[in-house]
Amino acid sequence: MEGLKKILICCERFIEFTGIIVCWLLMGLMGLAVFEVITRRLLGSPTIWTFELSGFLLAALTILSLAYTQLHHGHVNIDFLYDRLSRRGKAIIDIITFFPFYLLYCLIFLYFGGRFAADSWAIKEAAPTAWNPIVYPVKALIPLGAALLLLIGIVQLIRNIVIVVNGKEL
Repeated sequence: MEGLKKILICCERFIEFTGIIVCWLLMGLMGLAVFEVITRRLLGSPTIWTFELSGFLLAALTILSLAYTQLHHGHVNIDFLYDRLSRRGKAIIDIITFFPFYLLYCLIFLYFGGRFAADSWAIKEAAPTAWNPIVYPVKALIPLGAALLLLIGIVQLIRNIVIVVNGKEL
């Protein structure tokens, strides 16, 4: 059990680390917004690339923060019944709902996101705009985000199984 616990902690720390890295994307997004306001309003010289780059950063921020949010139980939940359950009862509900909802969602997200990204990489897709940036690296974040979400979901599933079987947390 100690080896399993170390693996789960390592996975959680990895997700925590990705969350910290993603926070810096938010700082970059805010910096771009300030830069655009200054160049547009004060200097009268708007750029053609900041709006699009802001969209890319927002997409990366959203997709890569899913696992971090799941780690900290920050996703929307129907709590009025769930909160009244014991820790073991919550674990049972989480295990039951993992397979038809969480796992299915992650696998669909991973499969179709992977195909979407692979198609974009295959044609070296670029945005049809004046700036014409490449978009396939951004689209590759979709299956990456899905994989991270699946990883933390499996970690939480294992923790819930241990709670149900042993009656205590791992």
